[in-house]
Amino acid sequence: MPIHFAPVRETKPAPCPGDPAVLDQAQTTCYLLEDGVTVGAVQRIEPLREDDGLYSVRIAVAPAFKDRLVQLIDELAPSQEEVAIVLAPSQADQPKTVLAAPIVTQPMDGDSVSIAGFTKQDAEALVTRLLGSTPAPGTGTTPAPTGQSTPPTGQPATPPTGGPATGPTGGQQTGPATTAGPTAGTGTTGSTGTSRPGGTTPATGGRGGLDKRYGSCKEAVAAGDGPYYRGTHEEYAWYTDVDNNGVACNSGDIR
Repeated sequence: MPIHFAPVRETKPAPCPGDPAVLDQAQTTCYLLEDGVTVGAVQRIEPLREDDGLYSVRIAVAPAFKDRLVQLIDELAPSQEEVAIVLAPSQADQPKTVLAAPIVTQPMDGDSVSIAGFTKQDAEALVTRLLGSTPAPGTGTTPAPTGQSTPPTGQPATPPTGGPATGPTGGQQTGPATTAGPTAGTGTTGSTGTSRPGGTTPATGGRGGLDKRYGSCKEAVAAGDGPYYRGTHEEYAWYTDVDNNGVACNSGDIR
């Protein structure tokens, strides 16, 4: 299911009759959005455990969508604006839903975005929603509280009501959003969550088992696997880190 990233122009309490708004999951907040970027393919969506014990959700986008998302995030970072992360079904009769609205605090210099500040349960629930499924009863998908910045590996901020911004994987992330819920942030390689800036070092955890070993990064990415981080993913040693940024099989390694 496509994921849409769009600058937040205004938020209002729901309902908002007559406004071209997108609601959050709880349908309590209306988001009026600017033109954004729709990502139709990702390399990986996974929960990662951070050093502080909280979790972030990393969204590694496919190379075809990276440049447009980087441009959007770079435009929002200087003024630290909110970016809505919207589940955007292609069917006209299916409603769009704002899953998070982190604040972008740093430019995106990688190919992934992260949302930080979650409990393990909420991170896994958000991953499920981003993959187009319905979370199990009793799980939540609201990111950590608002008001944080993101590190390189891109961590989005709080849910529709607040949280850090977004960024690329292996890059920086954005700061927290301003909506309710725990803070989350998106960034290139950072984690989103309670006030965590974007960064380029991914957190550990969130993966089970090893990926298949491919003949090249190009083959791995085409199959929807990667990128792999030095010190975090064993698969990193299988491939050549062309740009020597500690991340194998990101967009800079595909020749």
